[in-house]
Amino acid sequence: RTPAPCAAPPMRIVFASIKGGVGRSTALCVLAADLAAQGRRVLAIDMDLEAPGLGNMLLSDDTLPEFGLLDYLVEHSFGPLDDQFYADMIGPSWLGGGRGRVDVIPAIGLRSLKHPANVLAKIAHAYLGGSAPDSSTEANGEPQSFADQMSQLLARLADPLRYDVILLDARAGLHETTAAAVVGLGAEIFFFGLDQPQTFAGYELLLAHMATLPKAPDDDWRDRLQFIQAKAPADAIKRTAFSEKIEALIRKHLWPVSPANAALIADPLLGHNIGDAAGKIDPAELKDTFEVEWAAPEETTDITLDDDDNLTQIIFVIDDSRFQAFDPLTDRAALDKRVYSTAFGNLLEITRDRVNNTLNQEHE
Repeated sequence: RTPAPCAAPPMRIVFASIKGGVGRSTALCVLAADLAAQGRRVLAIDMDLEAPGLGNMLLSDDTLPEFGLLDYLVEHSFGPLDDQFYADMIGPSWLGGGRGRVDVIPAIGLRSLKHPANVLAKIAHAYLGGSAPDSSTEANGEPQSFADQMSQLLARLADPLRYDVILLDARAGLHETTAAAVVGLGAEIFFFGLDQPQTFAGYELLLAHMATLPKAPDDDWRDRLQFIQAKAPADAIKRTAFSEKIEALIRKHLWPVSPANAALIADPLLGHNIGDAAGKIDPAELKDTFEVEWAAPEETTDITLDDDDNLTQIIFVIDDSRFQAFDPLTDRAALDKRVYSTAFGNLLEITRDRVNNTLNQEHE
């Protein structure tokens, strides 16, 4: 599919990863708490049907809604849903604290928890998709995909007068539901990963495929990708290896050197490339070529590639033992700013700026 264009407000942020256990859902909860502390209105949706977590983290027993995302996917395949059904999918979290608001759509609602023997069959049905009578695909006899159904859900609930930002926790791995979140919802994508070979091998496969997808000149989906090193060491030097490997994959698949700049790197007179794998040029390698006009010392500037401007900044979340067994319902202090700022400060600072910029542009 052609990736969905950038969605209209409210801003959407998808939390995704190749492997589980990287603190993806924890980071989402921390961000929701931080945004709520600023007075923002947040909707968090758990899209991980097979390993649900947000409901257990952000909702107490008395606020768990009757239905979850799983119920929506099953029931929506049979026909249109009324307003009451959508209202019964949303539970208010205790995170608001009288400032902002955090609403949650869990993967599994109260109705399914009362009948747990039916859950696995419902998950299988949800992945099959269906053709709802109110869908645009019915006339062609085509079943709706997971992405179609998620798009319709967000279109129904994404009211900028009600929410400032929507946070979506995608399933880990290379899966249809993850693909729906990454390319089908017009969202900002936060890709999490550990500094492990499995991380880079998985993102190699993912980015190589994504590189084949069409790109709109006025709305390039590559600009909405962000990579986060999870459980990163506090020492900045020790984080270098992860950044270099991710940047190499981004350069290789998403932002390859342009033909014009490639001519600078491949020098036929020297018979070899005068630059490294990331496209950086060493000016010393150009000293014996005829194509380069050397400036006077006071006028010399660094030689850079325009493509470097497109490379995303690598965010990091510091490894913190306080969040290894994250259970905010039991330990609510874990979602206190004084506790989470050290580990998540880099992620929160950058995300706050993006959310605030989006809201300011909307108000203008």
